[in-house]
Order: sequence, then structure tokens, then C-alpha cells
Amino acid sequence: MPGKLSTLIPLLVAATYVHAEEHRNTDNVAQTLTSFVSAEVLNREHPKYPKAAARRGQSGRVEMTYTVEPDGKVSNIIPTNYSGSRTFIKEATKAVSKWQYSPAMENGKPVQSCLHSVRLDFKIGNGNPEKFSRFYNKSIDILTSGNTEDIARLQGELDAYTTNIVNEREALTLLKFYHASSIQDETLAQSYLAQLDLKTLKNVVPDIWPKLAMNKANLYAKQQKIADALELVNLLLDDTQETFTPLELTEFKNNLIGFQKSDSHLVIQGKVGSLGHWHHNLTRKSFAINRVQGDLESVDVRCDNKRRLYEVNETTLWKLPLEWKNCQVYISGDTDASFELVEYPSLRNDENAVASSD
Repeated sequence: MPGKLSTLIPLLVAATYVHAEEHRNTDNVAQTLTSFVSAEVLNREHPKYPKAAARRGQSGRVEMTYTVEPDGKVSNIIPTNYSGSRTFIKEATKAVSKWQYSPAMENGKPVQSCLHSVRLDFKIGNGNPEKFSRFYNKSIDILTSGNTEDIARLQGELDAYTTNIVNEREALTLLKFYHASSIQDETLAQSYLAQLDLKTLKNVVPDIWPKLAMNKANLYAKQQKIADALELVNLLLDDTQETFTPLELTEFKNNLIGFQKSDSHLVIQGKVGSLGHWHHNLTRKSFAINRVQGDLESVDVRCDNKRRLYEVNETTLWKLPLEWKNCQVYISGDTDASFELVEYPSLRNDENAVASSD
């Protein structure tokens, strides 16, 4: 299945999209020494398979984030992504809420541990892999044929094809990405690229996964989601792939880091999804929310060992203490409410700034 695919993957943005002045890294200067031991899971309960989904032979996945409290119990569960039936979310949440951990320890004391994530797969049956393989390869033949009429007709076939198998659904989205790229609809191609689950596709199409990962890293860079782009580039650097040289990846990574440390504002477009929230991995310590359209409810800031919940206010500048590491924000509100999240290059003095280090 993979062999024909690599010729169809355009880089939507050049790998040198981000340019910025290099800055010296001073993150390791004068840090307070602490002893920190991560939380470790002691007991996991497997989620039940929803009966209706089982009868339909429906598979899917649920990704979620949660907090481990000082007593080792799980709290503050937020589903971040899912496929298949929404009933998977309910059963996954029930199961994870019963998990038990040994708590994280900081300087010998149990503390809250706020950045935990998990992906739970719901799989039943294998569907009809021969049928899907024939459809997939036929679609690839059409896309590589250059026949514009056949390529135009293929869109209807892709939209009409349905499958309950996770791997097949991801491969189908991949076909739609290729199709949108072949008709040079960049907006549609980026939409499908954003939907692709690279963890699944790494197993399904391992030989083209590096180009998909670089495509998505470039898309994140274009959207100014620098932390997400860096995560993918680091995965590529750690991966035993030959598509990109270490020098190419290191240059791209340095460009991202340079932009992260530049004086430019990072402006990220946000929109509340069907799960009732939007999340973003912060790359800086200072941010605000602007241009709100619709109703937003709260800002949930989750870092390695700190969590704070705030009301949304367009006049507020959030300034997080330097000791808060690897921070994410989860913004909840009405579905389709839109806004801008702006990350500022430095901690500014502002009477409306909100943060706490206690």
C-alpha cells in the first residue's frame, strides 16, 4: 500500500518557513534545585466496550488529559480527541477516573501532577481489509494517472466510502488529503492534514510517515503553534528514517527555536470544538485572549506540577511564573466560539496580569 504514496506529498510550506534572529539559551541559569519524582500508575481499569458500538462493529479511540492528585487519584479529566462513537468518551472517562497512582513527589512531599495524557483504543473485528486495500490502491492509481476527469470523480467516491475500522478511517483521510493536494486546494488539504492521526499512520504507512510528519510540522509552523512543530521535529530526529537528514531537521528546529525567542507575537487562531473546548501547547510564559466571537467560559492552565482555572477576560494578560514548565491551556465555551490567543515575547508589566506561583 505505501509504495506509491510518496510522490503525492507536497510540502505545503517550505521547511525554512520560520526565520528569526538566534538568541542565546539562558534557561539553565540560576535555577532552583529541586527533587522531583513523577507519578507512577499502580492500577488501571480497562474501559467497557459500548454495546451499541460493538453491535455495529465500530472501532475508535479516545485521547484525554488528566491530573493526578497528591493522594494518587485521577481528577480533571478532559477528552482532547476521539474517533468513532461518542460513547467511547463516556466509557474511557469512567475507566480513567478509577485509575490509581503513586503520587508525584517534590522535595519529599506528594504534589499534584497536572500533565498526564492517554490514548485508549477501542477495537473490534478487522472489517474487510481486502475490500479496503482494493479501494485504496485503485484511488492511488487514479491520483497518479494525471487524468483530471477521473480525479474529479474520485472525490465523490472518497466521500461515499465508509468504514468502522480506525486504521482504514485514517488511511481514507490520507487519501482525501492527497486528493485535495492533487487538485491544488491548499485550504482543504490543510484541513485533512490537521485531522490525520500520525500515531496511527506511523504503523499503517511507515515509509511515508516522515513526510507526513514534516508536512504537519510545517503546518504547525504556519499556524504559529511552535511547541507542536518542535515536538514533531524532535520525533523525526529520534526516528530511524532516511527521508530527511539530521542537518535538515536541525536547521528547521533552530529556525523554530529562533522564532520562539524572537520579539514577534505568536498569534494562534482558536475555535471551540464539539467537545466543548480548545487546547494549545504554550511555548512562552505570557499570553492573552483577543477578538472573541461567541461565549467562552474558562481558561484551564495545566503545567507539569501546577494547575489554575481562570475566567475568560479579554483585558487580562496571563503571566506564568518561570518555574511552571511545559504548560498547556484548555479554553472552554460554546461550540464554534472563536478567538485569538496571543503569546507575547516577554513578561510585561501590566496591572491586569494574572498568575500565581503558590
